[in-house]
Amino acid sequence: MPEALDASFYVYQGVWTNWQKGRVWGATLTLSPRNAAVLVAILALFVHLTGAQLWGILRFAVHQCRVSSRARDGLYHQQQAVLRNSSSDLGAVRQLLRMSWAWRRHTDRPIVRNLSLVSLALFHFVLFGLAGILSSKLVQGGQEVLTRSPFCGTLNESYFESLDPTPSNDPDRRYRGLEFERKAQRDTQLTQQFARSCYNTTTASSSCEVFKLRQLSWRVNLTDDCPFRPPVCRNQPQSINFDSGLLDSRNDLGLNAQDGDRLFYRRATACTPLNDAAYVSAFKNVSGYWDSTVKSVASAFYGPAITNEYNASFSYNNFLDSITSDQLKDISPYQLSVSFAYSGVGLETYSSFTPIKDLTLPDSDTFLFFLTFEKAYEAPVDDPWFSAHRPIHQTSLINSVNRTHYRRELPITTLGCAIQHQLCRGDASSSAAAGHCSPRLGWGQLQFDPRGALGLNMTARQNVTYQRLLDALGSSDLASVIEYLTDHDTPLLAAGLIQETVGAALPNNQWQLEASYWQSLSMAHLQRTLVQHATGQIAADTRYLQLPSTTEERWICANQMVRGTAFESFSVLALALILASGVLVVVLSVVAEDAVGWMQRRSKCGLFRREMWTADETLHLQRLAFEKTGQGTWLEAAIGAVPVTQGREMMASAGLADVEDHVESAETSTSASANPSTHVAVHGPGQGTWLEAAVYAVPVTRGRETMASIGLADVEDHVESARTSMSASANLSADVPVHGPDGVRLARRHSAGTEGTLVSQPT
Repeated sequence: MPEALDASFYVYQGVWTNWQKGRVWGATLTLSPRNAAVLVAILALFVHLTGAQLWGILRFAVHQCRVSSRARDGLYHQQQAVLRNSSSDLGAVRQLLRMSWAWRRHTDRPIVRNLSLVSLALFHFVLFGLAGILSSKLVQGGQEVLTRSPFCGTLNESYFESLDPTPSNDPDRRYRGLEFERKAQRDTQLTQQFARSCYNTTTASSSCEVFKLRQLSWRVNLTDDCPFRPPVCRNQPQSINFDSGLLDSRNDLGLNAQDGDRLFYRRATACTPLNDAAYVSAFKNVSGYWDSTVKSVASAFYGPAITNEYNASFSYNNFLDSITSDQLKDISPYQLSVSFAYSGVGLETYSSFTPIKDLTLPDSDTFLFFLTFEKAYEAPVDDPWFSAHRPIHQTSLINSVNRTHYRRELPITTLGCAIQHQLCRGDASSSAAAGHCSPRLGWGQLQFDPRGALGLNMTARQNVTYQRLLDALGSSDLASVIEYLTDHDTPLLAAGLIQETVGAALPNNQWQLEASYWQSLSMAHLQRTLVQHATGQIAADTRYLQLPSTTEERWICANQMVRGTAFESFSVLALALILASGVLVVVLSVVAEDAVGWMQRRSKCGLFRREMWTADETLHLQRLAFEKTGQGTWLEAAIGAVPVTQGREMMASAGLADVEDHVESAETSTSASANPSTHVAVHGPGQGTWLEAAVYAVPVTRGRETMASIGLADVEDHVESARTSMSASANLSADVPVHGPDGVRLARRHSAGTEGTLVSQPT
């Protein structure tokens, strides 16, 4: 049969709902590590694209808000050109910083005036840089994933029947019994390792992130009360109480369900050292019921155990007389035994002993933990359960040094615990509404008493959740966990403080530390057992499993949440919001300019702003450069859109030197004209004295000149005026130099009444 594996091997990939967060916020997408990496990379690229498009919207808005028809200096016009043409935020920052340096002696406070634009661009860059990096964090849906194993189920009834050891001559039954015991011991040992590493610590490793919660919580209360009646309590009783509160089957135990399908479980435990002086006998030489051999035996009489041959709750044989000193260091330092009695009529057969009246509580189960220790302590121990004040003097065989050690006064000491259980059903409006909870009862009463689960009127899904919880609680019962661990290694913290035959001195509250440790073991095993039911690891072999056969059983098998896998979960809502906002930004960036332009034309408001947005565009600035060199017949209809020429005209590349030569020739030509008012300016329609040294850097004007915004109509009028001026020079012809392809020096020959032709010149 195939083997059931860990929960991480059965992680569901796809969309599911984490009902703890609700239908909307809990929509979750779980992906494998590879697919998650692809999604994160795509998301980062999408955020970067969104940022680039948002920058386009921002610079358009800022450009339009800054447009002014008043005369402004060259820095302002260059700022507008940068806003119009910068394709990236960092590109804008670079240009603005260069402008700040170039204009430092030619205008007022250029750095301060550029600061707001630089800050806006840098803020946008940092914002979307962080968004790209953190986008994967923003969409994370938590560590929870669903595990859906094909072996999810419970142990079948025929398997339990086969564990009955009555036909002792059946080797298969004996093998299955041993197999079951080994499996239970191994599981509790894994729980013990988990509890020691992950419970009650702030430095837990990633291996602790396995179950829905790393640690189930409970309240601890120390009191001077005794949960039992006075005769079995000490004169100065002390008790430690553990109350788990209402553990949510979904939020705490990981059974993913809607509010109305949840259950809540509570366990209350009260433990105290008992008055052993009145109930524990000293060692006596007695013969057994099944074995007539006389033995030295001490017994605790809190009610007869089913299997005890001395009519006692627990008996202990002083076997030290039968071993040598060489063997003493090899024996287990502590022996721990458990007896339990379930409360309720008709449940006596499920108990291991029948408690005396003073230990019998109407709605609580009674657990007794018997401790024996045949070694010594290096100092007196005042802890009531580990109490040791009887001095013994020992001489070291190595250095003959005399030492005083301390042994226990009583051969057996007993820790008694009263345990109660409570079950509540949830509904759609509250966690555990009044009247939806059972009273605190014993384990058997919770199952069979009308006040228990039978009276809660649970839904079909709550019923199957209850059955799953019941199976897990049976395996994580305090007695079961302690017994299985004792078969391998006594689950006592004090056991680690023994060196050969002597134990270290113990604190006065050692029994409380041990009880707290057991509480963590039991709670951790509850978590483990629930997940093992979901994966099929509850059985030593998958052939012993009863697979789900009803809709509700299949539902619960598909809804066990775990953590600690390599798979990643993403919030569908966060993904949708990021994608929707990104698409919205992209759409706005595509239609914003045209939509605003349409509204401006329709309302006849802001037409100048629209004209300046077009005039500052790179293609129109390039058109002006070609017109400066007299190349191209540019269509007037193209002023508001992409500039185009008439027909299929060919134009040589117009470098800066060509433009300067052409402008110089134009100035010479117009200076010889009879009408001096037709002077052609160096750059644009007669505005600004631009420094020649700035041609290869940021262009700046001489002094602090101001210039009006140049509309497209202004440029067209100026170009037409320049052409008319040159045509009016009847006796003037000039070669306006430009550069053609392959370095050929060309000149446009201008003469009266002609548009000009290109002729070659020697270079």
